[in-house]
Amino acid sequence: MLERTKKSFLTALWILIITFPLMGLKTVFTGEQAEVGIRADAFYLAGVVFLCGMMWSMKGLIGRGIAFAVPPAKSCTGAIKTSVMKVPVWCWQVGILAMLCAFPFMGSEAELNKYFSFLIETLIYVSLALGLNIMVGMVGLLVLGYAAFFGIGAYTYAILSLNFHVPFWPSLFIGGAIAGVIGILLGIPSIRLRGDYLAIVTLGFGEIVRFVLKNEAAVTGGEQGLPNQHIPGAIAAPSLGFMVLDREIHYYYIAIVIMVLVVFVVHRLNNSRTGRAWIAIREDETAAMSMGINTFRMKILAFAISAFIAGFVGVFYAARMNFVNPEAFRFEYSVLILSMVILGGMGSVPGVILGAVILQVIPWLMRDMMPNLLREYFPSAANVAGTLTDFRLLIFGGIMVIMMIFRPQGIIGNARRKIELGVEEERD
Repeated sequence: MLERTKKSFLTALWILIITFPLMGLKTVFTGEQAEVGIRADAFYLAGVVFLCGMMWSMKGLIGRGIAFAVPPAKSCTGAIKTSVMKVPVWCWQVGILAMLCAFPFMGSEAELNKYFSFLIETLIYVSLALGLNIMVGMVGLLVLGYAAFFGIGAYTYAILSLNFHVPFWPSLFIGGAIAGVIGILLGIPSIRLRGDYLAIVTLGFGEIVRFVLKNEAAVTGGEQGLPNQHIPGAIAAPSLGFMVLDREIHYYYIAIVIMVLVVFVVHRLNNSRTGRAWIAIREDETAAMSMGINTFRMKILAFAISAFIAGFVGVFYAARMNFVNPEAFRFEYSVLILSMVILGGMGSVPGVILGAVILQVIPWLMRDMMPNLLREYFPSAANVAGTLTDFRLLIFGGIMVIMMIFRPQGIIGNARRKIELGVEEERD
């Protein structure tokens, strides 16, 4: 292990020496003078790639940590035992969180603003995908109208802020609670449906919510959204009393806090008795009922918690955008969030996070990052950059199809399911 790490370090150092003048330096023009500066974003990106590479090379996630084999030793019976040294998973979690928190220090706020928008949107989708994972991944309910709960939370805060001047922080829970109650009201009549029938009901619910938001102009502003000339004002930004948090860097850190809270809640639910009951329902509802699990109550609880998370995140979205419109909660966004869950691995918290990041990063690279890099370093390839921009959705769709053919369980499958299937194979 140490020898491999040493070789990898020397290789990385050699590549750094070769590529540093090209990737690590930038020319800054101030009037007629040119200065050479350091590209902090390049070093940050290299650190992210290094961390991901280390995590991949030391894979073997079992139990509570990442396992590393150490020299075997003989037990008291003479049998050879292989000891296992574990690096706790929380070390990697803290490392990733530290990198997210350190990103704003990689350059000036003006330089990083173009990245903040993308990162905030990614963190929002991570939180939404984790919320949907409760219904789709843990309970096995196919829901196609999840963006409606997101929109309910966003419009709740817009109405409360514009008409009643309710602050941001209590509105987080009010918006989540209203979305959760509506989730319960939707779940009670439709929870006994399964498969395609439930999907159609939730799809219809999502479209009904969007049309209500579009047609009730006196309350929701109609197609013009909120605020507008008939309902003027501004959706209040978060505030700490002594400071208004209305800059992109402020929203970035709030998005991190919200994502961490959602990850913590979903992870704890997944490892709780409630989570095990949900998984039992997903695997075999009839068997779960025979074991004494109140499947109706568990499904309603899943609807409520999942909808609460979407409404909670929707409040933050409305505050950050300072504008809400029915078109921001179309059916396409429900499909996108569902794709994140399926791509990452249904029921897997780290898988869903990775799926959300990938489905945000790929379009961003195709649309913004790659064309700009090609134009900057290879001006003759400007036509290629335009082609990538035009065909980014086609490339993105092809990647999804290939992924579903060769790895339908997702990038990171459910660890509990892997263990169960492994045990079954050994018994056979």
